[in-house]
Amino acid sequence: MLLKFFETLFYFIYIPVLAIAGVILILISSSYPQFLSGVMALFLLIAEVFFIFPRVSIIWHKRTIEKAINMGRGRQINSILFTFVFILLWNIAILLLHPYFPNWVLILFYSLCLLRIILCLFPQNRWKAFYPSLSWTIIRNIPYFLTGLMICSVYFWGRNKFESIQFVWLALGLSLVFWIPRIILFRNKYLEGILIIPRALCFLWILAIFIYI
Repeated sequence: MLLKFFETLFYFIYIPVLAIAGVILILISSSYPQFLSGVMALFLLIAEVFFIFPRVSIIWHKRTIEKAINMGRGRQINSILFTFVFILLWNIAILLLHPYFPNWVLILFYSLCLLRIILCLFPQNRWKAFYPSLSWTIIRNIPYFLTGLMICSVYFWGRNKFESIQFVWLALGLSLVFWIPRIILFRNKYLEGILIIPRALCFLWILAIFIYI
């Protein structure tokens, strides 16, 4: 009961904070990267709403077929939208740090993003089942982690070039670390919620950093 209450309370704080952060970043934007960070916050907000609303229903009520379908649809949309969050985070890094990439690096990054979206559309994921496919959960998250590592590498490379964003690589890296056990333990509805919270805090940290770019 305490875990359910704590997780729900976090969500009621997290969602408004995301919305406020997105609006603030857009309104105060003095540069295109900062504007994009506000757009990223709003993409993140929409992605999390699709996941959190059915998630709260699941943890407070008995699991039914209808709730499983809503939860699966929410997971799928959340997974796809998170790909766009990563694309925006990547482009912010490019605009701020001006790294030199061979063409194959850009092709690889966007190919992995496209692959992630395509994998999310396969019925083998069994999104709407009581127990979605663990193997496909792992498969579709491989490009997610690879794109995340690529983004971390760019921000790590430029950590001293642009001082105000020197910890973005760390925040994103930690979010990936917290995501690993969540993938494996997603069938445990209580542990999944606890593991989501630190990842969410990492993204709030990133948004707080972007206020000062």
